[in-house]
Amino acid sequence: MMKTPFILLLATSGILLACSKDDSTNEPEDTTGIVGTWQLIEQLADPGDGSGVFHPTKNDLRLTFRTNGSYTSTNSLCSVFGDPQNAGTGTYNTEKLSLHPAGCEDNEWLSENGLPYKLENGNLIVYYFCIEGCAQKFEKVK
Repeated sequence: MMKTPFILLLATSGILLACSKDDSTNEPEDTTGIVGTWQLIEQLADPGDGSGVFHPTKNDLRLTFRTNGSYTSTNSLCSVFGDPQNAGTGTYNTEKLSLHPAGCEDNEWLSENGLPYKLENGNLIVYYFCIEGCAQKFEKVK
C-alpha cells in the first residue's frame, strides 16, 4: 500500500522533468543587457548652450553586440557622422561602459578612451567626443 504513492510520485516527477523546456543555447547568458542588435532611433547635437535634445533620425545605423566582448556596426563609429560606406567592428567594456571601435587610430583620444555608453530606460546611448554635446540613442531590436 505504501509503495503506490511513492511510485506515483516518482512517475509524475519523471514526466515533469522530461517535459521541462530546454532553454540552453550556445551563447552564455547576457548579464550586461547590451548583447543583441540595436537600431539608431535618435541623435543629439547640442548647439553649444546645453539646450540640445534628441531628435529622430533616418540613419540606418545598427549595432550588434556579442557575448564575447565584440560588436559589429553597419557604419564606422570613428565619427558621430559615421561612414555608411564602411561597416565597423570593435570591442566593448562593460566595466568601463565604453565602446572601442577598430580602425580609428588617427583619433588618439578615441583610441585611448573609447566611446562612453549607458543603458537608460531600455535604450542604449552612445556619447561621442564633440566640442558641443553629441550622442546617439538606440533601441533594442526584438
